[in-house]
Amino acid sequence: MKLEWIANLGPRQKDLTMSQKVLIDRSCFLLERIISLEDWSHTHKGCRPLADALRDNYLSWVSNLRATLRELGIDKRVDGAGMTEKEYLDSIDTEEEGPQSGTEGE
Repeated sequence: MKLEWIANLGPRQKDLTMSQKVLIDRSCFLLERIISLEDWSHTHKGCRPLADALRDNYLSWVSNLRATLRELGIDKRVDGAGMTEKEYLDSIDTEEEGPQSGTEGE
């Protein structure tokens, strides 16, 4: 992943400024944490109190990653639309709950 971002901006590491290298490094670190937290939350669905406690960290990490990528110039959203982090997390919670409430009594 790091090499892909360097190639996108570089195309070689020596073509990047030191600040770009640091931002890429921090972006990779954040993305690894985000992916790890997402994987953990999918495998530990019964640990809801801990998942709720980590939600703020997750939102901060995603927001920070987005800002860092924007700073690097890797902001290619074309349509300008999209969900906020909270909307995305709420949509995941809704999908996990399923349509159970509407199917009772059938």
